[in-house]
Amino acid sequence: MKKLTKLSLVAALAVAGMTSASASSLEEAVKGVEISGSVSFEHGITKKGDADHVPSNEYGADLSVTVPVNELVKATVSGEVTGVAAHDPSTEKQPELNAFAVTEAYFTFEKDGYTLSLGKQDFPSPVFDANSTSGILTAAVPGLEDNLSVVGAYANSSTEGPQNVAALIFNGEFEGVKPTVSFTNRDDYGFAYTAGVEGDLKVAEGTNVGFTLGYAGADGDEVADDSYSLEATASAKVNMFDVKVGFNMAGEGGNASLGSGSIIDFEGEQVESAADTMLWGVTAGADPVENLNVGFGYVGSSQDSTKTTKHEGSVNAEYTVIKNFTVSGVYSYMSTTVDEGDAEGSHVGTVTLEYSFWYNIKHTSKKSRV
Repeated sequence: MKKLTKLSLVAALAVAGMTSASASSLEEAVKGVEISGSVSFEHGITKKGDADHVPSNEYGADLSVTVPVNELVKATVSGEVTGVAAHDPSTEKQPELNAFAVTEAYFTFEKDGYTLSLGKQDFPSPVFDANSTSGILTAAVPGLEDNLSVVGAYANSSTEGPQNVAALIFNGEFEGVKPTVSFTNRDDYGFAYTAGVEGDLKVAEGTNVGFTLGYAGADGDEVADDSYSLEATASAKVNMFDVKVGFNMAGEGGNASLGSGSIIDFEGEQVESAADTMLWGVTAGADPVENLNVGFGYVGSSQDSTKTTKHEGSVNAEYTVIKNFTVSGVYSYMSTTVDEGDAEGSHVGTVTLEYSFWYNIKHTSKKSRV
């Protein structure tokens, strides 16, 4: 409760800072404030081999508040809380309520297309953990006709002790196609770089085709050999149907995951990202009736170093009860084979409730975003 009170005080101070002699009421004081977040609860049951069924209950919540300090400066505070709401016999993990953690707290200055941000915020490099950095200074400069932007960032991180991190990112957007290139240097690690492109193109009425192609690599004295990851995905949506396919491979120092593309999600319930691994997958879905989406998916993985092969199949359904409130269910079965031995099966079933919200306060009116 004290943590939530602290967040309220931060927001109240920010609102107080934007008031002036011309603000005749609280209505004027909160004008332009943006509030967004979500609340979720998940109940799951896992069964591996001949072991007993293991229930699990997890919850999460996040909240973000952006307040205009004046016409040029905005203040943003974001936080989240997660926890386990039931005893897990398989790991002896007890119910826990994690403290509310502030993930972002920064000021943003914007003028004539230039942006300058100072504070703890999402780090723009896709190869670095954003929530582990603080004291970030970023500057974004739009290019000609807003098709190209350059972002520079400098931060200090305490992931494995104090260290300096610097990044330079180039982003573009040309008729639905978005190329990006990034360079990141970290004191204790070395040099990392990424290059990629993604797109979502309308090829006919009711038909869209999307794709991603990306490469990430690293080099330095402390960097493991074969530190690279290569990913390619493609998707198509025709009226009520959609299909997605993807492939990813990573070296011994890389990390293979099929969940990084903005138009695709192959993470599955059980197959996890890993080094020295190839991943491949396909999903298909449909919207047979209003507010209902159903689908199935398959993910396979092969890791050379452990001689482990995994195959996971899943079915899922999601129903939108009311605007921004969904109930979803997933069942998946995974087969794991190690060094050509006998396959071991595992089952996972989950039911998730999630509500998300976004408000932009304009005088006393509230606008909800889907």
